[in-house]
Amino acid sequence: MKDKVLVVDGLNLFFRTYATNPVTDNNGEPVGGLVGSLRSLGSVIRDTGATKVIVVFDGKGGSSKRKKIFPNYKKDRKMTLRMNRQFEFDSWEETEANMKKQLITFSSYLDYLPIKVIAVDNLEADDIIAYICLTYLQDVDTVIMSSDKDFLQLVNHNTQVWAPTKKKMYGIDEVIEEYNIHPHNITINRILEGDKSDNIDGVNGFGVKRLAKMFPFLTEEKKYTLDEIKEYAEANVEKYTLYQRLIDEFDKVERNNQLMNLHLLDFNTNAKLRIQAYMNEEPKKLNKMGLLLKFSKDGLSHAFQNFPDWVSKTFLNVRG
Repeated sequence: MKDKVLVVDGLNLFFRTYATNPVTDNNGEPVGGLVGSLRSLGSVIRDTGATKVIVVFDGKGGSSKRKKIFPNYKKDRKMTLRMNRQFEFDSWEETEANMKKQLITFSSYLDYLPIKVIAVDNLEADDIIAYICLTYLQDVDTVIMSSDKDFLQLVNHNTQVWAPTKKKMYGIDEVIEEYNIHPHNITINRILEGDKSDNIDGVNGFGVKRLAKMFPFLTEEKKYTLDEIKEYAEANVEKYTLYQRLIDEFDKVERNNQLMNLHLLDFNTNAKLRIQAYMNEEPKKLNKMGLLLKFSKDGLSHAFQNFPDWVSKTFLNVRG
């Protein structure tokens, strides 16, 4: 049986469901992040027919490398999560404590499932996922699950991105249709646009529509370099004033390339060996009895209509 691998951005999954799912346990404590993450993960496993699942989390100190390049990276970033319209904590401290508790519990549930869980110190999940896809899954049918647009950089003939907030699967054709840019060149769009959520400023005026108009060859399958983009801007500088802005701010463009280009894989050998060790681990088997006991102990019996049946149908073909 040919494998289909689902690679999940773990924190993206958790925070997305934490903010929207109103479920509470038997004691009335919010557990939407935990339950929502399990439900969402299970739904995508069934819909994609995944036979292997890898959930990736940020490692301790994961953003330190990028903060050395750009001290403002994720600086003062505050999450503005609202639990849901029915429940809200009195303070951010209470929200954060509940969030951490649910995230730890979610991680513990993954231990009972035939799922590989990866986190490596000093690496963000984006880096790990990119390395896994580009090194171990080059010729494997792969789906990345995340609402983070940066992963569109990894779309190719074998790799798609499932964007859960849009409920849309992105392959090569879908990326070109929406952005008018080939996924091989979508990195250039991300670099010039920046990322407000991570406090990365871009080159003002270079939205995706204008970028596609100013550099029409980005629809091509050929992967263009930043130097080629600069050379084209210099050769056509009289046509658009924005070309000059790109030239003037090219130091920012090069900085953003270091921050946002997932193809660089610029981290040390020890980190790569840690990922290799994870990938070579023996697959975990489903511990259904342990999972059911934990589920009952945690007071979540009402959160699923038929949890034992859900477990069986979801992980029937997952081999770890």
